[in-house]
Amino acid sequence: RECPNCGALHPSYTVFCGSCSRRLEPSRVPYVLPGKFRFEQRIGEGGMGVVYQGSDLALGRPVAIKTLRRVSPEDAMRLRREARTAAAVSHPHLAPVFTMETWQGTPMLVMELLEGGTLAQRVFREGQSDREAVELGIAMAGALGQLHAADILHRDIKPSNIGYTRDGVPKLMDFGIARVIFELRDEEEHEEIDEDDGREQQGDGTS
Repeated sequence: RECPNCGALHPSYTVFCGSCSRRLEPSRVPYVLPGKFRFEQRIGEGGMGVVYQGSDLALGRPVAIKTLRRVSPEDAMRLRREARTAAAVSHPHLAPVFTMETWQGTPMLVMELLEGGTLAQRVFREGQSDREAVELGIAMAGALGQLHAADILHRDIKPSNIGYTRDGVPKLMDFGIARVIFELRDEEEHEEIDEDDGREQQGDGTS
């Protein structure tokens, strides 16, 4: 069960949150994925996905686990595509994906936990110096260069999608709307064909 206030996860028999005493609600995820991961706290939520902090039970390391707010074939396909896209490249300033799991038909993306928070959180708390901004720009340029060399467009670069490790290393994350360039070319070609068909049909109708 999950606390609606602080996001802490508890075993299913628990009624109240041990941290803030709020009544718990049913969770989208299990407390433990047997032999693999323990879910500890909800740390992020967007239009499609929910991210939890968890523990890798086999390796004893913290992880971030992204799953879906709702399960639909389209959203599941999108999350799997995000996993494949992120796994296709490796760079010191790209957040790595460790593995994919499935629970009751829901896909789960297991990633590095960026314990230093996001750029958005850092700027809100303490701002950013000119030197830090330049260093961050250089780091992100390197990550994007690696992505573009693999024909991948991230398409969603913003402060909330740049996270930091505990040691302060910035990493670009969230490949939810990233696209492979050849997929975009295919879409453009299909759109051109559709437009040509439409013009031909209009021409037939007026002849």
